[in-house]
Amino acid sequence: MQLRSGMAKVLGSNHRRIVISGMDPAEAAQMASAQAFHFVGDTGLFFTIASVISVSTPEVELVSDYNGAVAFDNFASYLIWGGFTPNFGLMEFAPNDVDIRDGMTRNFRIIDAEMTGGGGGGALTASGTISVTAAAVSKTITGTFPTPPYVALVTPNWLTGYSVRPGSKSTTQFIVDLSVPAPASAELDWAVV
Repeated sequence: MQLRSGMAKVLGSNHRRIVISGMDPAEAAQMASAQAFHFVGDTGLFFTIASVISVSTPEVELVSDYNGAVAFDNFASYLIWGGFTPNFGLMEFAPNDVDIRDGMTRNFRIIDAEMTGGGGGGALTASGTISVTAAAVSKTITGTFPTPPYVALVTPNWLTGYSVRPGSKSTTQFIVDLSVPAPASAELDWAVV
């Protein structure tokens, strides 16, 4: 979800304080701590909101000083991002979001760091490609895996819709549920982190 009405500026007297002019009152009511503040065009720079100072005259305090390209005391277009996944804190997108490129880049960087062990999460522990029998609606992948819960990523080589997901997991196997029966020559690329 993105909050984006009006314009925002960073105060020159306090580089953590953001003042928003012209914000829709319904959006102002949705501001909360732990959301991510971002000026449009500040590629890759997201600042966590520490607290909402005021909703009636929208103002927030950031966790750290703003150090981007927008000049202090100048109004510019902004986004406040709310809604994050519980495991890695990836941004969740909503149908009315208009600027998602920077959010997607941020998400991919987090995933990349997690998969290589650089983000504080688990490193890639196992991966492979496995054939799937034609018309199958599930596939069991065996190996040596961490103690659940762990993250299993699965990519099919055929169009399946949105429901290819790892089901039950153990230290020796996980089951992939398929929403569309596998065609002939079907394969799954998979990885466990």
